[in-house]
Amino acid sequence: MLSLEIMLTTSRFNTIHLESRKVDIAGITDHPNEQWMQQMARNATMEGCGVLRRCRYLLHDRDTKYSAAFPTTIETGHVRTLALPVRSPKLECLRREVGAIDQG
Repeated sequence: MLSLEIMLTTSRFNTIHLESRKVDIAGITDHPNEQWMQQMARNATMEGCGVLRRCRYLLHDRDTKYSAAFPTTIETGHVRTLALPVRSPKLECLRREVGAIDQG
């Protein structure tokens, strides 16, 4: 008997509301690129249903997927973007919570 396991690597666009710690999974893809990130930014700030519609700020890490167009697109939805410092130890607990989503 032959058994094959295939590991799929996907990227998610998550938002975490810091006060409530509510996690929204805004999008999943196998191949994140600039166009996908721009679409996620448009979806997140969409009037009436975007996950950032009542937010004033979006804190994000310094991943290279956040191109120059990403903050521009977010800010057209009246949400200010703030890149986190390179090392943010106090946010590690939030990363663990989001990581728990991966574990099922």
